[in-house]
Amino acid sequence: MLTTTKRVLAAALALSSLVASNPSLAALEGSARINQVTRKSGGQLYRAYLASPISLSRVSIDVLSAKAKIHDAAIVTASMASIPLYNLQETAVIPAGKSAVSEYINRNDLIIAVDVQAESFGAVADLRLRVASEDGAPKISAVIPQDSSGSLNPAPPSSPQPPPYYPQPTPPPPPPPPTPTPPEVVYLSYPFSNRGNQKISCSATDKGWEEHWGGHGSCGECLKKHGECIETCTATDVVVYGTGYDVYGRIAKFEGRGGDSYDARRDMQQVCDYYRLTRCESDPGKSDSTNSDVVSRRSCK
Repeated sequence: MLTTTKRVLAAALALSSLVASNPSLAALEGSARINQVTRKSGGQLYRAYLASPISLSRVSIDVLSAKAKIHDAAIVTASMASIPLYNLQETAVIPAGKSAVSEYINRNDLIIAVDVQAESFGAVADLRLRVASEDGAPKISAVIPQDSSGSLNPAPPSSPQPPPYYPQPTPPPPPPPPTPTPPEVVYLSYPFSNRGNQKISCSATDKGWEEHWGGHGSCGECLKKHGECIETCTATDVVVYGTGYDVYGRIAKFEGRGGDSYDARRDMQQVCDYYRLTRCESDPGKSDSTNSDVVSRRSCK
C-alpha cells in the first residue's frame, strides 16, 4: 500500500514539474470548424470571433480532409491590433490528419478574434481551428469569411476619384465683320482728246451711276442720254460720250460691288445693247460728223 502511494505521489510530482516547465499543457482549448475552404489561389481570409476577450497561449489548425496550406494567421487584440503568428505563415501543404501549431503566445493581451488565411489543394478541405488559454476555457462564437483581397490587413479604401474632366471645346471666333461694299466704278480713257482719264462711280444712295466730273446725275441716266457702246461693253471697249456725242473713249477698267466686276459689266452691257440698236435703227438723217470715225467701226446688224 505504501509503495502504491509513493508511486502516485511520484507521478504527481513529475506531472507538476512538467506543467511548471511547459505552461501550455495546463491550458484549456476551444475549437470551431472552417468548412469548404476555397481553392482560389492565395486563399480566403476567415475570422474566428471569441465569445469573450481572453488571453491565448497557442493556436492550432487541423486539416480534417483533403489538403490545405496556411498562408497567414494572426490574433486580434481588444485594441484591434493584429499580431502575426509566424509559425502559421506560408506553411507547407498539410495533408489530412496533420496539424500546424503556432509558437507559444507569451502575451497578456486580451484577444477577441483569430484570423486565418487558408487555401485548399486538390479537393476542397475542411479545417478545425483550436485556441488554447491558460486563463480559462476560450470559446469561439463564429467563423466568418472576410475580405477576399488576400491580405489580413487590406489597405483602406482610397478616396473616391473625382470624375474625369473634359474641357469644353473653345467656341470658334466670331466671323470678321463684312468688308464695306465699294462702289461700282468705271474708268474711261480718252486717247483722242485732251481730257485724260475720267472716272464714273456708283452712288451709295440711289445705287445708280454718278458722273463725278460732268455733274449729270446718276451715270445710268448719263449713259442713256449721252453715250453708246461700240462693239461690246467690256474693258477697252470704245464708248461715245457727251451730249452731242462729241467725246469718245475706251473703257479702261470695271469694278463691281464687293470687287465683282460681273454686275457692272452686265448693267453696262444692257445699256450698250440698247443704244447700239437705237443708233443703228433711228435718226438716219442726223449729222454725226464728230462721230464718223467711231460710227464706222460699229457692228450694226
